[in-house]
Amino acid sequence: MRIQLLLILLVAFAGLADAQLRLPDRLPTRLPDVLPDTQLDPAESLLGQLEDSVLDEIEDARRDAVNTLVRANRDVLERGPGGSAVLRGEVLVVDPDIVLLTLAQQNGFRIIEDRTESALGLRYVRLGAPSGMRAQSALRILRGLDPDGLFDLNTVYLPSGMAAHFRGYAEQTHRDLTVGVIDAGVPAQAPVFAAGQVETRHFRGTSVVPHDHGLQVAAILGSGNGVVPGARILAADVYGGQPTGGSADTLIRALGWMAESDVRVVNISIVGPENLALRAAVQRFTDQGRLIVAAVGNDGASARPLYPAAYEAVIAVTGVDANGDVLPEAIRGDHVDFAARGMDMVWPSLNERSVQVRGTSFATPIVTGLLAHQTLLLGSTEAALNALTMQARDLGPRGKDRVYGHGLVGDGLFQTASGHLAGN
Repeated sequence: MRIQLLLILLVAFAGLADAQLRLPDRLPTRLPDVLPDTQLDPAESLLGQLEDSVLDEIEDARRDAVNTLVRANRDVLERGPGGSAVLRGEVLVVDPDIVLLTLAQQNGFRIIEDRTESALGLRYVRLGAPSGMRAQSALRILRGLDPDGLFDLNTVYLPSGMAAHFRGYAEQTHRDLTVGVIDAGVPAQAPVFAAGQVETRHFRGTSVVPHDHGLQVAAILGSGNGVVPGARILAADVYGGQPTGGSADTLIRALGWMAESDVRVVNISIVGPENLALRAAVQRFTDQGRLIVAAVGNDGASARPLYPAAYEAVIAVTGVDANGDVLPEAIRGDHVDFAARGMDMVWPSLNERSVQVRGTSFATPIVTGLLAHQTLLLGSTEAALNALTMQARDLGPRGKDRVYGHGLVGDGLFQTASGHLAGN
C-alpha cells in the first residue's frame, strides 16, 4: 500500500490549469491528515516528506503563475504584497469625499474611473498614481492624505481549480431559480445548457471570453447533470481575456449586477488576497440578505486564508474526494463552512470533451446550488443556511472544525466516484 501511495506521489506535475494559473494536473488522492507521534519507519518518513513536497509544488506553482502573469504584462500589472498581482499604479478608494479627491489630484493622481453601484449603495474611485510611482507607494501617500479613508490596491484574483462523457441537457426542473456565477466566461450556447438559460455579461475587455473554468462551474450548478438543472444562470465574466481581468473592481461591479438583478445566491470560485474595497462590497451585498459562496482555495493546508472565502460574511467551501477525505491542497481554517466533492468528477470542456476536474472551485457550486434550492423552498437565505447546516454530515473532529467546517453536503447527488452529478 505504501509503495502504491509513494508512486502516486512521485507523478510529475504538468499541464495548464486555466488561462492565468498553472497548477499540477495530478495530485495524490489521499494523504495523512496528521502524522502519528510514534516513531516512523523510513517509508512513513519519506511519505511525510513527499506530502510536504506536494504542497510546496502547489505553492511554487501559484507563485510562478503570478510571476509569469506580471512579467508578461508589465505595462498594466505589478507585484503586490504577499506575492500577489495588482493593477499597475492604481488604488481603489471607497466612498471618497471631495476633499480627498482634490488633494489626490493636487498630488499628481488622476481619476481613472468614478463609479457608483447603486444596488450595493457603494461608490468607488480608481485613482491612477503619478507616472512611475508603484501602487504600494501610492497607497501609502493616499492613506497619509486621509487616514480615515478606505483605500486598497486593485488586486487580481485567480480561479481556484483545474481541469485534468458528459450528457446533453436534461429536462428543466428549476426554471424559477436564478443563481449567480462570478468567474471566467461562461459560454451561453454550450450544449449542456438550454436555450436562453445563461445570461452573460463582461466586466473587463470588450466581450465575454468563454473559458473551461467558467463553463465547468456553471455546468455543476445548472446543467442537466447539475445540482439545480435548468436554473437560470447570471454569469459575470470578470476576466474578458484581459491581463487586468479578475481585479477587485471587476468583482465589485459584478456583485453590483447581481444585486441589481436580485440574485439571492452567488458562486465565486476564484481567490486572492484581502482587499478592503472588495470587503466593503461583500458586506453590503450580504447585508441585503444575499449569500456569497466561495472556494477556500488550493494553496495547501498551511497556507494563509484566501479571499473572498475568508470574509466572515461569505460561505467558504472546501473539497473532498469520493471517500470524504479532504483534498490535501485545500486551505484550512476557522472560516471553512462546508465540504463538498472536489474531485473524482468529469465535466465538459469548451471543445465538448469530458475532462477530470479537481479543486475547491468545483466543490463550491455544489454548495451554491443546494443553498439556492433551499432558499427557493424556504423563502430566505438564513433559513436555507440553517437547513443545510443541519443536513451536513459531520466529518473529522466532532462539530464544526477547521478542515470540513460543518461537514459534507451534497454527497447523495453523485452516481459513482468517477461519474457526473446525478440529475435531480
